[in-house]
Amino acid sequence: MDERLVSGASTFPSPPSRAEAEAAAWIARLQSDSCSEAVHAGLRAWLDADEGNREAFERATEVWELIPGAALMAEADPPFNAVQHGNDVRSAAERRPSRPRSVALLAACLVLFVSALVLIGQANRPQTFSVPVGEQRVATLDDGTRVSLNTGSDLSVDYREDVREVQLKGEAFFEVQHESDRPFVVIAGDERIVALGTSFVVRHLADSVSVTLIEGSVAISSTENGKHKPIVLDPGQRWSVSAAAPPRVDAPALAAATAWREGKTVFDDTTLAEATAEMNRYGGAQITLSDPGLASLRVSGAFNTREPVAFAHAVAALHGLQAVREGENVELRRDRNAAGM
Repeated sequence: MDERLVSGASTFPSPPSRAEAEAAAWIARLQSDSCSEAVHAGLRAWLDADEGNREAFERATEVWELIPGAALMAEADPPFNAVQHGNDVRSAAERRPSRPRSVALLAACLVLFVSALVLIGQANRPQTFSVPVGEQRVATLDDGTRVSLNTGSDLSVDYREDVREVQLKGEAFFEVQHESDRPFVVIAGDERIVALGTSFVVRHLADSVSVTLIEGSVAISSTENGKHKPIVLDPGQRWSVSAAAPPRVDAPALAAATAWREGKTVFDDTTLAEATAEMNRYGGAQITLSDPGLASLRVSGAFNTREPVAFAHAVAALHGLQAVREGENVELRRDRNAAGM
């Protein structure tokens, strides 16, 4: 499988938000020798316009004060009291230091400031991974946890001091690095899966969630109190729930649960409706059924997820159907010439 970082997960810091960029610009204006009362008035108006502006300015202030040499930019109080003291922004005359500023030092500090603001902002944002339809990717998270993501999946990673939390839409195989003081938590829909040194598969599609435990232990609970009882799985067990069915536990073939990592999907007496929906997840030719009565036919076997047309022809041969190409797609129809159809 491709070991590259998942498509959409940039290895470069994201640019600062608009408020953060504007906050940096205001600090640059306040540090300039040409700073005037008009600048302070503009800052007051900008701060009052949006609470997000105030928050961005506070963060920018904290970052600026950490930069070596920033203190040399102003001998009096730093020009950031607009937030701490409401709209009491002092005049330019009161602000301006008696000693000339170094233009080179100001430029260097501003470069450091913007870089620090970008990096700190990036660190505080959840990391996101997205996999295009028809592809699978593997990502290694900061703690060494490996996540294999299936077709059309999205993962948001939010690591904090006390918890490692990820949110999943789609399907993923997790190989979790154990940290006794910082649990690994997967949020899938309304379900919360807590793992310690564990490998497991989580599948979150539409209104259904399933968890298949390969090794270790996971505890599953609902994010909505009282929706269902918490449960701890043993290796080899699968827990599933959907809008149409209550929680249940069974013991599937583990090889089938992870077959997608090898580009396969395994059906075991699966309805044709479910089987075609699963094949369609992987893109390529989409398979449709001409007759609702075909939906209840059963399918068993292992199929290549990249070969939907071959799957359609195999099903047609099994049940005496026709696999008819409709443009880029395939429709399964009853064969009117076949006996008994």
